[in-house]
Amino acid sequence: MNCFTPESLPVINGLAREYAVCDHWYSSVPTQTFPNRSFVHAATSSGYVTNFWKTGTHDWDIGYLLNETPTIYNKLSEQGIDWRIYYGNALLMCNALLIQKELWQYVPLDRHFFPFSQFVEDARNGNLPAYTFIEPNMLCSQKYGAENDMHPAFAITATGAATNALYGDELIYKIYEALRKSPGWNRTLLVITFDEHGGTYDHLPTPPPFAKSPDGIVIPPGAPGGSGFNFERFGVRVPAVLVSPLIEKGTVCNTDFDHTSIIRTVSRRWLNSEHLTERDKHANDLGEVLTRATPRTDVPEITPHPPPPFKGCGAHPLAPLHQDMVNAADNFLKHHTGESIHPETIQTTDQAVEALDAKEAQVRLAMAGKNSPEL
Repeated sequence: MNCFTPESLPVINGLAREYAVCDHWYSSVPTQTFPNRSFVHAATSSGYVTNFWKTGTHDWDIGYLLNETPTIYNKLSEQGIDWRIYYGNALLMCNALLIQKELWQYVPLDRHFFPFSQFVEDARNGNLPAYTFIEPNMLCSQKYGAENDMHPAFAITATGAATNALYGDELIYKIYEALRKSPGWNRTLLVITFDEHGGTYDHLPTPPPFAKSPDGIVIPPGAPGGSGFNFERFGVRVPAVLVSPLIEKGTVCNTDFDHTSIIRTVSRRWLNSEHLTERDKHANDLGEVLTRATPRTDVPEITPHPPPPFKGCGAHPLAPLHQDMVNAADNFLKHHTGESIHPETIQTTDQAVEALDAKEAQVRLAMAGKNSPEL
């Protein structure tokens, strides 16, 4: 078993020391990325426990998790509360948009969906909404730079392209610095966590009582995306760091959380504790770490290690996960425009990004034409 020392990743470790670390934060499902991300958006994955499944003989013949239930963003919009999702790659690689069908109604898209560079500007100008969700770059390319999602280096075995967790540490630093210098810093809570655990060992069992099934949906073994799992337990623990000037230095929170604790916190703040599913209804919220009546005035010293100079990666072939992500984006494109980027012809990450970016304007126009503008 390997791990990073605190000195190896000084940003996330420094923020943990200076603010709060949660040592009982569990992934919502003991499985892959898409189901866990669906829980952070919608408090359920509607019974799905896998990212993708085969639908035919070719590599591009896949189905993928597409949740059709309401999200926390729908609930916020119903109450007139603003929200935004900032993505690290092409719009058509925005994971929340790909896997949450209820988000497709929010057009024009540029009211709620923005590239990460816009987050830095919005923070600087005090224009951040009430609730913000940030996605890292999950696909390395010449245009969007290195992957900064801190994913384990699966790609080095699949394609020969190494990944480096320092790019993710740098992303966290950029977010922290943008928020710390923002006019809204004194009333901001930054939550840093990971969608799932990557299959690594954890000595601590999931907590009793077991997790609440969000909706009672169980997809049987052999059915697309299912395994017969009843969602009555969490996955293993994942890192979680909470940052705010309303948190005392050195806080260690032992409360049991999962990803729906974020939804619970948002709901108690703005939605009169209205819940999406039984899971977030019974989740603990994060408010207990905000113990200060007045914001801290100190400025903790957080000094990042510079990541390796980015020398490009676009000529590398797509790793299997990236192939599946491109296929999911292609399915999204087909749904809204009837067209395809022909994934079977795409061999490299640069080709994928170029093809997806070329279709962005068409997708925005097609979605706006199918839906009424948000009121």
